[in-house]
Amino acid sequence: MLAAVILALSASAPARAAETVRIAVAAPLTGDLAPDGQSIRRAVDLAVAEANASKAFPFAIEALALDDRADPKEAVNVANLISADGRVVAVVGHVNSGCCLPASRVYAKAGIPMLTPTGISGEITSQQLAPGWSWPRLVLRLPPRDDVQGAASARFCLERLKARRVAIIQDQTPYGQGLARAFRAALEAGGGSVASEDAVSVGDRDFKALAARLAEEKPQAVYF
Repeated sequence: MLAAVILALSASAPARAAETVRIAVAAPLTGDLAPDGQSIRRAVDLAVAEANASKAFPFAIEALALDDRADPKEAVNVANLISADGRVVAVVGHVNSGCCLPASRVYAKAGIPMLTPTGISGEITSQQLAPGWSWPRLVLRLPPRDDVQGAASARFCLERLKARRVAIIQDQTPYGQGLARAFRAALEAGGGSVASEDAVSVGDRDFKALAARLAEEKPQAVYF
């Protein structure tokens, strides 16, 4: 991540000598995904400290962390706040694909590079190739796309687990739907079959009925 942050700084702030520039961290700092967001915030803090100590840039760098609560609407609010801050030269975030997608368009309009360390929906980056995309292509990702991860999981089920009849559960977010779609396609292409596919909602706590039905269906594996 440090190398990516440095590249973003080098590309977007070459003439800001003797100034302090900011790397924004847009992530869930509270709520269920707070452990992920706080880990990213600490990683960026460490990267900033190392970059400042290296004296590699003719300006000081500071981190600015904002809480998107893993909520797409709040992610847009955070993106607008970041875009209005003239000292921000790059963004590390957001965590989940549902936040990455709308926020990325705000950053692109503002000309601010965005690097997601965890968002895997293929659309996060592929949207920049669409005919209607008129802004700079500054949306970047670190992890493999969902079609790569879903296909790898299907191969693992078929080849390592020897599981050919699999139940799928997804959480109705771009993250869950993209993985489920890629997993199903690769599973069926490899000769497997889907025993059932169910959707749950983020925040659900009671899965007794779903678990009981899966126990009756007896799939060889469950992909969630």
